[in-house]
Amino acid sequence: MRVCKIKITCGFLMAFIMAFAGGCSVIKPVQESVPDENKVEAGFNSDMEYLAAVDLVNTLVQVPRLHPANTEVFHMKKPTPGFGQNIYEVMKIAGYEIQIVDTATVREPQVSYSKRAGTNKTTFQINIEKFKARRAYSVIDSQVRPDSSLYIFGADPDTIKPNDLIFDQYKSASRSPTPESVGKT
Repeated sequence: MRVCKIKITCGFLMAFIMAFAGGCSVIKPVQESVPDENKVEAGFNSDMEYLAAVDLVNTLVQVPRLHPANTEVFHMKKPTPGFGQNIYEVMKIAGYEIQIVDTATVREPQVSYSKRAGTNKTTFQINIEKFKARRAYSVIDSQVRPDSSLYIFGADPDTIKPNDLIFDQYKSASRSPTPESVGKT
C-alpha cells in the first residue's frame, strides 16, 4: 500500500510538472534588439530556483518516512521570495501539509533550505529533520541543468532516482522565443 501511495504521489508531482512545463506558447514577433542581460539573467535565476525546488522535492517524496502519505504537518518559517517560495509551493502540490510559523522556536519536523551562488553554478539544499538533499545547477546552452550529482544525507541514496527529464521538458515562460519556437502553439 505504501509503495502504491509513493507511486501515486510521484505520478501527481510529475503530472503537475508536465502540465506546468507544457503550457501554451505565445507567438510573439521576433525582435531584432539585443535582450536586456539583466532580464535574461533574472529569468534563468527564476527558472533555476523553480527547477531546483522541483528536483529536490522529487527526491524528498522518494524517502518513505518523509513521503506525504507518511508525514503529518511540517513547520516552515515564512519562505523567502524565490527558492523558498518555490519549495513551499512545490511541497504543497506534492501533498505535504505545511504550517508557516514566524517564530524562531518551531517544533520538528522543520523544513529549511539554502541557496549558495558560486561563480558558474548555484547550489541548493533542502533539509527536513535529519534528511538533507543538495545539488548544484548551472545554465548551459540557455537551459538550466544539474551541475553535480545529487547529495543525500539521512536516507539510502541507492533508493532515490533523480529525474533529470524535468530539465529537458521545462520551457521557461520568461525566455524570448527562438526561431524554432516561433509559429508553434
